[in-house]
Amino acid sequence: MNKKRLQRLGVVCMAAAMVLTTVSFPRAAKAEEGTLTQADAATSTEPEKGKVLMQVKPSVLQGNAISNSQQNPAQGNDGPKEWAFDTENHWWHSRWTGTKPASEDTINATVRPWIGSGFG
Repeated sequence: MNKKRLQRLGVVCMAAAMVLTTVSFPRAAKAEEGTLTQADAATSTEPEKGKVLMQVKPSVLQGNAISNSQQNPAQGNDGPKEWAFDTENHWWHSRWTGTKPASEDTINATVRPWIGSGFG
């Protein structure tokens, strides 16, 4: 009896999820149709009508940068995780060789380098 109830509940949940993922919300529908109001257009840029864009200062992204491996100290244009979020002509580079601090992963075929940041 409980198995049938769980199966029915599962079917109802799946049906609800399908309905919710296909519902078109009013603001999203207006953006798709290109019929934004003046108030809506104030949050959009001209080439990106219908999309709300937000810029985050590079200093905020640099301050919140995290990675599992980084080239620190820098070598040429390869450098630490903060370099992924600045506007200079260099970049973040994972440290593949050499001695790593204990806080860094050993990068290999199963442990891939990753990087991230936050908005503060």
